[in-house]
Amino acid sequence: MPKDRDEQEARHEVVRRLRLILDRTEMSQTHLARRLGQAPSAVSDWFTKNALPSGETLVRMFQLPEFRNVSAEWLLTGQGSAVKGTNIPAQKAYDLGAVTALTQALDEIERLRDMWTAARPAATRTPESAAAAAKGARVLRRVAETDTVLRGKKKARQAR
Repeated sequence: MPKDRDEQEARHEVVRRLRLILDRTEMSQTHLARRLGQAPSAVSDWFTKNALPSGETLVRMFQLPEFRNVSAEWLLTGQGSAVKGTNIPAQKAYDLGAVTALTQALDEIERLRDMWTAARPAATRTPESAAAAAKGARVLRRVAETDTVLRGKKKARQAR
């Protein structure tokens, strides 16, 4: 297979994964363009001409809340976990959506933390471990709030 064809297929796969993220976050191409400070036509070219965003644009993209938990390796290569910092395979992330997959991962972290806390004698708990537990609880609440908002948007869209 010629190199140009391989490159074209690789670009197509990056665009397919980018489209998946937009679908899962219910973000339009126009909204993404506005958030990135790009012309809507430039973002449209990513999807119609398999033109890839510049490195600078990718850096800005990964700073958006909708992309913070997306693995750059997965987006660009299709390798590894789709959700940063987890072992959740890409196919499961496709099936569940990134927010749901992240929620499941954080639920597992909370379960393990609870097991660890219960197994540890109270005398050996430190202020640092209490602070880490409190931070984990705050993260879980934020994820749950985000999930609730996204579910509400989806229900509203389905009701139309």
